[in-house]
Amino acid sequence: MSENPRCDVRGTLIGFIFQSFHLMAQRQVAANVELPLLYSPTNLNQTQRQDLVARALAQVGLTHRARHRCNELSGGESQRVAIARALVTRPKLLLADEPTGNLDSTNSTQIIDQLLSTTTDGTTLVVITHDQSVAARFDRQLTMNDGRLTDSATQTSQSEISTAAPQ
Repeated sequence: MSENPRCDVRGTLIGFIFQSFHLMAQRQVAANVELPLLYSPTNLNQTQRQDLVARALAQVGLTHRARHRCNELSGGESQRVAIARALVTRPKLLLADEPTGNLDSTNSTQIIDQLLSTTTDGTTLVVITHDQSVAARFDRQLTMNDGRLTDSATQTSQSEISTAAPQ
C-alpha cells in the first residue's frame, strides 16, 4: 500500500491515544480535537466538524474547556483532550497507550467506561496499561514478561498466539 492510502487508513479507521498526548500547546482544546478531522478524506464542513468536536469533548467531560489553550490544562485534562481527539473520528480501531495514566480514580473509571462503550459500536479497542485495576475491566488481557507475550486467561505463549492468528 502506498503512502496516501496508508494515511487515509490511519486518518479514518485508527484512533491513537498517546501516553505523552502530543497536543499543540498554544492551540485551543477544540482545535486539537478537530485536527484529525481536517486530515480526514471525508470532507466534512465546518459545522459538521464543530458538532463532532463538541460531542467528543462532552464524552470526556471537557466541553467547558473547549476555548482554553492546551498549555492551560492539567495533566488529567490534557489526557482527556488526547482521548477526545482519538474518539472524534469514530475509529474502527482505537489504540490507547496508558489512557488513564494521568487521571484520578473517578476520571479513570469514567474514561474506561467511555472507551468500553465504543466497542458496542463496533470499535476494536487495544489498551496498553500497567494498572491492573484498569486491565481487569477488559475481556481479554495479554501480559508482556521478559519479551514474551502471554494470554493471561490461558497462559498461551507468544509463539502459540502468533500461530493461532488468522492466516
